[in-house]
Amino acid sequence: MDFSIREYNNTASDRQALVACMEKLQDHVASVDPLKRFRRLPEFGLVYTDWLLRVIREQNGVIYFSENSGKVIGCAAGFIHEPEPKEVAEGTTRYGRVQELYVDSAHRGHGIGQALMKKCEEYFRRNGCAFVYVEVFAPNKSAHDFYHTCGYEDRDINLMKKL
Repeated sequence: MDFSIREYNNTASDRQALVACMEKLQDHVASVDPLKRFRRLPEFGLVYTDWLLRVIREQNGVIYFSENSGKVIGCAAGFIHEPEPKEVAEGTTRYGRVQELYVDSAHRGHGIGQALMKKCEEYFRRNGCAFVYVEVFAPNKSAHDFYHTCGYEDRDINLMKKL
């Protein structure tokens, strides 16, 4: 499958494509949530995209789109975390964080997600990051397996209990 990767442009059409990707990603996460805590309310795409663009702007981040025949079929967004004094005292260094990765379900399995991750990793490396973090929703086992395939290792585990 032919695809290309490009950086997000601050245009209305790119913003609209980002909103659509974030809505589809949230729909997927909601579909694998056994507790049904996640769902996508009508305002989610716009509210989340506003938040994501602010974080990208404030924390030296980047967004990449993957395209096929001029149509956005996936995206990745990440930012650079500058350690706070407490983290520095713990030995934490500057790191990159992939906040979001989405590939349209019809285009998965063609190396698009891996290419998007590599672009983010290159960006972080160029900007002096020693590590890259990515969070995955535990019930999203296919995403967890994908990140392992990309060379990521489990680092933190959050536990939750329903009351």
